[in-house]
Amino acid sequence: MTDSRTPAPPGSHMGWWSRPWFAPLALVWLLLSVPALTERDSGASLVVTLVAVAVFGLCFVHVALTMTRPDSPGPTRVTWLCTAVMGAVAVAVPLLQRDVHWISVQVYFTIVLTFVLPLTLVPRGILAGVVLTAVQGAVSGGGASETVAATLTVLGLSMTTFGLRRSRVLVQRIREAQGQVARLAAVEERLRIARDLHDLVGHSLSLIVVKSELAGRLSEIDPRAAAGEIADVESVARESLVQVRDAVTGYRQRSLLEEVDDARSALAAADVQAVVRLPGTPLPEDVDRLLAWVVREGVTNVVRHAEASRCEITVTRDGETVALGIVDDGRGPSGDDGPGNGLVGLTERVETAGGRLDFGARNGRRGFRLAVRVPLTSRPAATS
Repeated sequence: MTDSRTPAPPGSHMGWWSRPWFAPLALVWLLLSVPALTERDSGASLVVTLVAVAVFGLCFVHVALTMTRPDSPGPTRVTWLCTAVMGAVAVAVPLLQRDVHWISVQVYFTIVLTFVLPLTLVPRGILAGVVLTAVQGAVSGGGASETVAATLTVLGLSMTTFGLRRSRVLVQRIREAQGQVARLAAVEERLRIARDLHDLVGHSLSLIVVKSELAGRLSEIDPRAAAGEIADVESVARESLVQVRDAVTGYRQRSLLEEVDDARSALAAADVQAVVRLPGTPLPEDVDRLLAWVVREGVTNVVRHAEASRCEITVTRDGETVALGIVDDGRGPSGDDGPGNGLVGLTERVETAGGRLDFGARNGRRGFRLAVRVPLTSRPAATS
């Protein structure tokens, strides 16, 4: 797997590791060795060690904060410089102090390598850190158990960090693949629409051109025949227009589930609690589209006029009919309110489908209700 040094998409974070407070907090383990150092060491050696540890900590914080951001473009010159400084300190301090406890700096340095190196080179960096830890443990005079424990700690924590980085790369690639799939789907949909319109219009336009040319030639020879051809041109043009309108209507129609999803978003944006109950079985396509239109109009009225805190959308099947109810707890209709154009249009659509639409105030309660009942065998008019 290769590493892509492109900014990660929003949301592809590293969890706790990418939190700004983690890097300074992680230095607590390193600082635990400082009190023992001040008790047994003094003079220039102590000053050099303390300065080296302070520089090491600052470099670690910088690399951790810059390389774990979701928008990190990759290691910069400063990052590489900090990594080099950390490497020098990680080699020098354990050998200078001759104390196996200072091998803990190798944990920080190896973790940094897992984020700075290209992904394919990270295993080699981890191996180098583990080998260096083992060598330093032996040179520092630590016991076998302490050296093994330090080595396993470096290996375990660095492999865990390596896994986190791989996860981030995989998430980034999945998001990029999803975006590519969406773009390809949009291109395919445009091609399909173009093919459909070409098939619908191409033949009709060719026929119109041929008949128009024929009418032009017959206009002086046989005006009656020319008039007949012109009438045919008009008929073909009207039929083509109807076919194009039907096709475009089909593209614009949306399913009930799509409208319900949009309704949830719209209600949430208006601080209205949405309660949705849908049937477990799919509805006939025409009925599904009609109910989608009702949901769109009904929820729009709730968002714009109801001032409600709760809205229920319920769809139930009962034998050969399906019922849709939209109920809110808003201010309800006033005495002067009449049905708007949207409700009038809905009534016409539902009645054309052989159904019935009722709306008005809730019985004895605050709010507004919209109820639709449609036979499942009906064919609603186009919902363009």
